[in-house]
Amino acid sequence: MRGIYIVYAQLIVVSCSLISLATAKEFKVVASGKTALYEYYGVELQDLSSAAYNGNGRLVLGFDGGRNAQHPEVRVVDVTKPNKKALLLDRQIVQKDIEGMTFINDRVYLISSLSQTSEETKDFRILSKMTLNDDATEVASEEYVYLRERLLSILGKEFKNDAWFSRISSSFGKLGGLNVEGLSASDKKGQLVIGLRSPLWHKNFGAPSFGPSMKLNVGEAILVFYDDPFDAESKVSVKTIDLKGQGIRGMEYSAKLDAYIIISGMAEKGNLYRLWLLDRSSFSLTELKVKGFDNLCRPEAIAVVDEESYFYILSEESGKACQNSTVTYLKVAYGD
Repeated sequence: MRGIYIVYAQLIVVSCSLISLATAKEFKVVASGKTALYEYYGVELQDLSSAAYNGNGRLVLGFDGGRNAQHPEVRVVDVTKPNKKALLLDRQIVQKDIEGMTFINDRVYLISSLSQTSEETKDFRILSKMTLNDDATEVASEEYVYLRERLLSILGKEFKNDAWFSRISSSFGKLGGLNVEGLSASDKKGQLVIGLRSPLWHKNFGAPSFGPSMKLNVGEAILVFYDDPFDAESKVSVKTIDLKGQGIRGMEYSAKLDAYIIISGMAEKGNLYRLWLLDRSSFSLTELKVKGFDNLCRPEAIAVVDEESYFYILSEESGKACQNSTVTYLKVAYGD
């Protein structure tokens, strides 16, 4: 693979409820509410794991499918009414455990977690792109690639640590193996950014079953910049960022901020999340303390609406841990 390199980013942490950045922007929650629930097997819930704004008034929502990825879905709703029932799209392919989504060049990109080690789990190893019709009510076309093995190969060549690679390539996602949960556009036209929940880059990253020195909360989070993942010869670069021992749980690029908005969380199971702004040019990080963020249960989706200078943070309401959530989305405005 050509063009792979690594940059270690400097961490800058700012802690306050209303943040004024070097970009002269302020961040403030202007609305909050609950997204709709959907019935599966007699139970109402929503396992929202990804989102993207299509640039034309529609919010595209991805649902990972719940336990065993039984009902993965993609739905569309008016971007101004995230609390309303979203239209279910009839997909042309089967893609399970959808964890990341973005919108580039009039297409919705969706990535599965790639976290399953068995070769029989192809539906969990997919990166897809879909074109919607003009009013975003139907899928006009879809393409997909199996990305797990290619991504593992990139990591192995980049970090050149056989022991680390052996652990991450043989482990299930939540036990320190490959686990993708972030997908984003970038400032470069057509480029896709993949954010890893796991692994982190550290010589001692790994499940404790590999030895007493192994931990799942040490190391730097990994970003993979892909010019065109549908081209096997595409240029790829790898960078790491220090998210205090956490991986990437959701992300999206804002052209107006010229920065990536990132949700970080634990590589293993856990409900500790942080919100960050990653400046594209300096690659410096600012931790954002947005009012109400800590009350969200499993916030894993970011959707940026640059034309109106705001973004959504969306969380789920499924399983015992997140049942009866009172708020599942925040609308955060940014301005001078």
